[in-house]
Amino acid sequence: EVDVFLKEQLSSIDPEAGWLSEETKDDLARLACERVWIVDPLDGTQAFIDGVPQFTILIAYCINRVVTIGVVYNPARGQMFTAILGQSAFLNGERIFTTQRKDWSGSRVGVSRSGISKGKADGRSHLHLFDIGSCGYKVCLVACGAIDASYNKAKLHEWDVAAPSLIISEAGGIVRNVNLEEFRFNQPNPYVGGQLTAASSPELLTALHREFF
Repeated sequence: EVDVFLKEQLSSIDPEAGWLSEETKDDLARLACERVWIVDPLDGTQAFIDGVPQFTILIAYCINRVVTIGVVYNPARGQMFTAILGQSAFLNGERIFTTQRKDWSGSRVGVSRSGISKGKADGRSHLHLFDIGSCGYKVCLVACGAIDASYNKAKLHEWDVAAPSLIISEAGGIVRNVNLEEFRFNQPNPYVGGQLTAASSPELLTALHREFF
C-alpha cells in the first residue's frame, strides 16, 4: 500500500522519472531515464512486525545516477530526515551533523538486531553496540550524531542505500560498501552487495572496517 501511494504521489511530481522500488517489479526502462526515483516503502520489516519503532520509509531522487534528494522517514517516532545535494541535512527541519569522532574505543555503533542476538558482540566490550533494525535508520542516526558509526551485513540493494547515503554525506559523514567504495545508483542490477559501513569521520570508518571485516 505504501509503495502504491508513493508511486502515485512521486510520479505526479515527475511523470518522466524512472522507478526502482523493492516492492515493484523492476522495469529496466529506468536505465534510459535521466531522473529516477529509488524507494523502499518499508525498511526494517522485522522491526515493523515486532512493533519496534525503528522501521523507515526511504525515498531518493537521482539525476544522472547521482542522488540529489534523500528522505528517510520514521513514522513511529515522527522523525523526518531530509537532504538536498549541496544543501546540508536536516531532522524535522533542524540542521544535523555527525559527531566527527576519531577515537574508535568507546564509540557508539549501530548493528543489526541479529548481529547482537547471534553473539557477534562478543569480544567488543570496547564499543557501545546498539541493535537497530533498519539499515537506513542506522545511517541516519550516525548523520544526526545519535551514534558514531553503523555496520550492516545483509543483502543490500540500491533502495536500502540511496536516500541515507546522501543524508549522511550532507551531515559530514561517510558511507561505503565492503570495499570502501562509494555506491553507484540506477545500475542494471540494483543489488549492491552484502555490507555497508557508515561513520562520522574517515578515521572511524577505517577502524570500523578493520573491526568487522
